Amino acid sequence: MKKLDNSLNTQHCKLRKYRAFSLLELSVLIMIAGLIMSGYITWILPTLNSHAVKYKETQERIIKITDALETFVQTYGRLPCPALNIQTYGTLNTSTGVGFGNENFTASICASNVGSIPIISLGLLSDYMLDAWGRKFTYVTSPNLCSNAGCTPSSFGSGAANLVIQDLGGTTTLTSNAAYVIISHGPDGKGAFTQAGSQIAATNTDEVENSDGNNIFRVGTLSSNFQHIVNFRNQTDLNNSVYDPGRSLVSLTVCEGNSTALAGVTKVMAADLRNDYISTRVSGDYVDEFGTNSPHITNFGDEAILEMMWVLQEACYLLYPTQMPATKACPAGLTFNANNNACVYNNGFWNPSA
Repeated sequence: MKKLDNSLNTQHCKLRKYRAFSLLELSVLIMIAGLIMSGYITWILPTLNSHAVKYKETQERIIKITDALETFVQTYGRLPCPALNIQTYGTLNTSTGVGFGNENFTASICASNVGSIPIISLGLLSDYMLDAWGRKFTYVTSPNLCSNAGCTPSSFGSGAANLVIQDLGGTTTLTSNAAYVIISHGPDGKGAFTQAGSQIAATNTDEVENSDGNNIFRVGTLSSNFQHIVNFRNQTDLNNSVYDPGRSLVSLTVCEGNSTALAGVTKVMAADLRNDYISTRVSGDYVDEFGTNSPHITNFGDEAILEMMWVLQEACYLLYPTQMPATKACPAGLTFNANNNACVYNNGFWNPSA
């Protein structure tokens, strides 16, 4: 029995050794794994988190730039020309008038449809010329849409936008009428211009396409091979920005017709309106150019109608400033007085019989 007990004790000790050895191995593995995870957290995660934060910050800057572009379009009826991308960041060149962050054009012609964000023209802080990695955004306008600094609202409806946006590899065209493109070249900056004005060489086909200035651009999922953030607006979207809701009520055709009719009204026609059609007097207060209020002044219907036609013409010049005739129309026999912005007879009144 003793031998058997000793044998059992020996086996038990061996099992205990094996079990202890296994726990020791496990603890070593856990320690190694902990070191690996510690290294991952220490070295890798901050890099990933840094990129994630910078991607988010870059997107926020692009949104701000887009808002500024929309405001510019609504205000001036055109896209701004790109700024020079070869200028050193923060340098103001006042001698030529085309300084850092301003539209780059000469004699109203855009020097190039490819450049950087015209932050001064857009009223943005200088930080918005750069993405979160400190390199310049690439800003491209459609050359047909805005070939010069006088691009007008009528151009937006002429099908002129022709920037082409493709998927990665260029197998599918997403749109062929983009109005403008804003590109951040991502963490490695391949294809971007630095703050010093030099361009970082692009390496793969998609990155080259986004930096060669040939008006074809690639967009796709971010990966180790493609890190560009590409934002673009179609011509239809830009039309919605420049579009004035009042135009749905008064078309350009109506405006042109009103001006033509206004210019064709003669004294005889006005007298016919008064005597045969609208002989009713329209009463109201009159405030002259000196601000004097004269109550109970009455006008005949023909004068009221001519006044309404003039008011409509005024509204048309606000809605279609570049498409209306250079000179405002006046009824036959009247002269347009630019100082008073009114049509008058020699006696200063609308009334043809006065």
